Amino acid sequence: MAERDPKATTPETRDFDPTRDRKVSGKVHQRLSIAHEVIGDVKKINAHAGNIREGIKATNGNSAYRGSILRDDIDDTTHWKFNNDAGKLLADKYPEAFHAAKAEILHLAPPTTVANAGGGGTCWDQATIAYYFLRIKAVGNPISVVSSPIDHAFAHIGDHEKEDHGDVAVCDAWPTKATACPWDEHFCHGDISKGLTMVADGGGKANDGKTDAKEAIKASLALTDYAKRFVQTTMTDEQTDRHIESGSKTDENGKLKYAERELSDQPVYMHWSNQTTTRPGAERRSLDPESAGGRYMTEEQINNAAGEPTSERE
Repeated sequence: MAERDPKATTPETRDFDPTRDRKVSGKVHQRLSIAHEVIGDVKKINAHAGNIREGIKATNGNSAYRGSILRDDIDDTTHWKFNNDAGKLLADKYPEAFHAAKAEILHLAPPTTVANAGGGGTCWDQATIAYYFLRIKAVGNPISVVSSPIDHAFAHIGDHEKEDHGDVAVCDAWPTKATACPWDEHFCHGDISKGLTMVADGGGKANDGKTDAKEAIKASLALTDYAKRFVQTTMTDEQTDRHIESGSKTDENGKLKYAERELSDQPVYMHWSNQTTTRPGAERRSLDPESAGGRYMTEEQINNAAGEPTSERE
């Protein structure tokens, strides 16, 4: 009989386990890799959502203040000021770049007590910023900001209307421990509607045809003096805990209530606590070779991980 040598495999080529791993095509693996990278890009400048309990707790409520002005339009003058019309025109032409520019400006103005405060915001804000990065990094792929009836938004790589749902990658940076996953494993899998959509083209450019639109917008945009003070606002630990507790209550129909204000100017949201991206019942797979929940593996990765016969014996 053949004796198999479970050869020393690297973490990248560990054996395929069909009980928890999922085989994917090279195209899907590439899309998941891009989505994984972009989730990291979004988290770098927007680590804490304004309507997730963990983000509110980590920032003492500051993420909600930031998120409330992240969605301001180009005509807002209370929180934002343009120093030239060219930047404003670019912001109007490239809304995803405008959103990313605001998030980066907010990221560079954190309260002294909050590490990596970012731009705050909700799932839609995270999805729009992800769309900005996907437009640059997913060239040639259809990309979209999509919305679910359960009031959640995220980004797709691929066209769910034309492709198998297992071939479409979800880029959803909103959950606290977000991971890239195929659309058929996402917690919102079902009916959705499209917002921003295109075939990724490398990103919008300024009038010189070279400068990234976000960078050009950032160079012409700044927080007003009022906004600089506004985005420094935090609550005490006690106020934060009360605020989070109030946002965990439901009405007689079991629907979450809006959180109660602790401060008079405090933006309030419904509070959520989404840790992971995959739907209930699905394995928490990822591209991480050390993933405890499972891994997305290509046929090549599976073949490279197979043990090799070392001898034949009766």
